Amino acid sequence: MKDIEGIITPAITPFKNNDLDVDGLRNLIDHLHKIKVSGIFPMGSTGAMPLFNKEMHKKVLKEFSNFIKENDIFIPGTGKNNIEETIEISKFVEDLGADAIVIVTPYYMKLNQDSIYIYYKSVLEKIELPVLIYNIPQLTGNIIKAETVNSLANEYSHVLGIKDSSGDLSLFQDFLFKIEKKFKVFQGQDEFLLSSLILGASGGVCGTTNFSDLAIKVMKYFSEKNIEKAFEYQKKLSVVKNYLNSKTFPQAYSYLFYKLLMGKDYTGTVPPLNDLSKKEKDEINKNLIPLL
Repeated sequence: MKDIEGIITPAITPFKNNDLDVDGLRNLIDHLHKIKVSGIFPMGSTGAMPLFNKEMHKKVLKEFSNFIKENDIFIPGTGKNNIEETIEISKFVEDLGADAIVIVTPYYMKLNQDSIYIYYKSVLEKIELPVLIYNIPQLTGNIIKAETVNSLANEYSHVLGIKDSSGDLSLFQDFLFKIEKKFKVFQGQDEFLLSSLILGASGGVCGTTNFSDLAIKVMKYFSEKNIEKAFEYQKKLSVVKNYLNSKTFPQAYSYLFYKLLMGKDYTGTVPPLNDLSKKEKDEINKNLIPLL
């Protein structure tokens, strides 16, 4: 198994005319190769995964796999609310050559820890690929606790780690310090990347890498033990991410990709998400793009 660590991109889903924008996808993958991300993670929150039906979900992952190179780490998101669909998509990407998969906690329905455990147990018993659990309670409405993760990790050897996007550093530390086996913990919020690396994180799943290499530079200088330089780039990264937090998600990420990498004043939204307003685009062009 490839060693999964460093900076992983939760990829946008380039979209045009109610379908996947293959030209946009090609440009995105070229950009990710150029800035040398460690892994590519399509069909997560930044990729608007919940808006796709099962067949379109598979189509997007198949198209991504067509551009993946031999040395790339391909970590597609396969989580759906329905257990059988999650298993089906997970087996589908195994045939595509996925190195691991990301499975988000179920959403909409409020689940206690026993129910979340049952969900993951039901999937893990039917698949063999390494799994990154994905915790993003502000979008799913469900939080997975370290004790539940620890139980799953002890019972199933292919639980590789967790992507925690909660923004709760206390919870993040629980994932780092309370899991008994060797375990990967990735920070899912770019503004906490350096802090998390110092605490012992394996890396970050950083949405800004869809259009910027700031997170790559933070990781680079941290790895070289140049904390002063890493902190310099983290300050820039945090300013960018905090500004993005005030804009519509994930449209602002898609807009910046098209604007900076393809020279288009286009957002590429997945229906029913609406395009950014002219005011939002003007604000991004004026206030954010000069920082990148």
